[in-house]
Amino acid sequence: MSFPDTALVLNDRASLAIVDVKSDLESLAATEMHLVAELRTARRLSNDTQVRISELHGLLELGKDIKLAMVANEFRMRCTISEHVLKLKRKLEKPMTERVQLQVQEKLLLEEEIRLTAEPEDTQQNSV
Repeated sequence: MSFPDTALVLNDRASLAIVDVKSDLESLAATEMHLVAELRTARRLSNDTQVRISELHGLLELGKDIKLAMVANEFRMRCTISEHVLKLKRKLEKPMTERVQLQVQEKLLLEEEIRLTAEPEDTQQNSV
């Protein structure tokens, strides 16, 4: 092969190599653009996820606050109910105490009456 033929072959090979390199560069550029888009999507999803995680933490704290408030309300209700029950017991005990006192007085009066009615009989028997 002569020098001009060799130069043409080398020139053709170099042209093909340049075309291949150019094609590879275009492919790499497309891949890079795709990767950049994927990275943006990943960042956006990451930010969205962080926002959602923050929202969930907020909801969790709110849920804890609500549960604490519910427990406190239940405790207050039980205390209030206990107070009302005690007041009702006192109201019921007071009349019962008065009734018992009246019953005791009636019993004492009845016993006194029985004793007094029984005394004249005893005195009559003693005189006979």
